[in-house]
Amino acid sequence: MKWLDHENLVRSSVQLASDGRWEDAVPIESTDPLALRRWLAESRPDVAIESVYRNASGSLQGFFGFRRIFEDAEERASFWEGVVKATEAYQSLAPGQQLAAWLGLLGVPSMLEATPSGTQLVSSPT
Repeated sequence: MKWLDHENLVRSSVQLASDGRWEDAVPIESTDPLALRRWLAESRPDVAIESVYRNASGSLQGFFGFRRIFEDAEERASFWEGVVKATEAYQSLAPGQQLAAWLGLLGVPSMLEATPSGTQLVSSPT
């Protein structure tokens, strides 16, 4: 695995998926709040988010994300709507900054101090 915190990486998308069904992922940048709330109400309890990064030529370089499981639909919608809203401010951040911000949302101050069980750091091979 390699570090994604590179100056030439560009975040290409942030998306949500339910039950690991990334083929049906919802891009949060183009989803209106009402459609997002409907999707969350109909989703399974296991929802995950990922931030995808590409290099300057558009090749996939990697992604990272986390998942949270909420059985209660209202609690699930409230949490994920908050994550989506907070994520808007991170669009121009480098991958390391994005990850630090998401860990803050999860209440994890540093990956060196604690590792949440649902955080994944993934890099595609080059």
